[in-house]
Amino acid sequence: MKISQLVNQYTILRVNHSRQYLNAVTLASKRFIEANGDIYIGDIKEEHIGRYLALVGNHAHSSYTLRGYVVMLKAILKEAFDVGLISRVPRFPRIRVEKRTPDAWTLEETKKLFEYVGKLDGHVGAIPARLWWQSILLASYYTGLRLSGLLNVYWFQVDLDGQFLKALTNKNKREQTFVIPDDLAVLLREIKEPPREKVWEHPYNPKWPDRALRRIVDRAGIPAPKSMHGQLFQKMRRTCITWTAVNDLNMATRVAGHASPETTIRHYVDPRMLGAITPAVPRLKIKVS
Repeated sequence: MKISQLVNQYTILRVNHSRQYLNAVTLASKRFIEANGDIYIGDIKEEHIGRYLALVGNHAHSSYTLRGYVVMLKAILKEAFDVGLISRVPRFPRIRVEKRTPDAWTLEETKKLFEYVGKLDGHVGAIPARLWWQSILLASYYTGLRLSGLLNVYWFQVDLDGQFLKALTNKNKREQTFVIPDDLAVLLREIKEPPREKVWEHPYNPKWPDRALRRIVDRAGIPAPKSMHGQLFQKMRRTCITWTAVNDLNMATRVAGHASPETTIRHYVDPRMLGAITPAVPRLKIKVS
């Protein structure tokens, strides 16, 4: 079996995975084929991995992106191992990445964002833009759901009378139930018409929400590094989990879908709000003239 055939089989068998993940797997296989040709799985050696990394290094803008390419190719080769196409997975070089601390929005920045989107003109499909953006961002703030999870919330999962919302988490595909606070319930009632299957449908391409939020954040004057393009909904997820952890770390772990609080703290809790290092040395009381 050639690598293109294996990837086709891999993606077909994982229909419940996110489109973003399956696209990443497909892109990784495309880069591998560009570097080595569509070779048979059993012929793949470490030298082919080296050619692949040399090629994707030209497309990767950070060590995180490069590591992502490695993870995707490893997943493909592990599938080959699991189905008996290869006797071992080739060894991969270790990609060292910078260890960044999680970055959430402060309450002031979050309020500024909602003030800006509340004044937006125009429409997203048939829904006024201000209501579409206020509701999806407020749902993100209250639930910590990823963008892909939010975009796949159906109206049958929303109980406006009991004020509950059910959604599938993106990674483990477990359904979680969230309380809908009063302000979000009001917005959801405002956007219930016209009838449609999904709550936050939009008529644009899949990358539109990320790109549009980038423009909104820039115009609102809210700090967000350009390297975070495509990560701003994830920043709202970290904001939700960070402020939840400040009040209840166990609840924040549930929201994140993690097995341990340590994982939540390491990847999602902004240390400015919880856990910043406080100097323990004696204070010098320097006089400033």
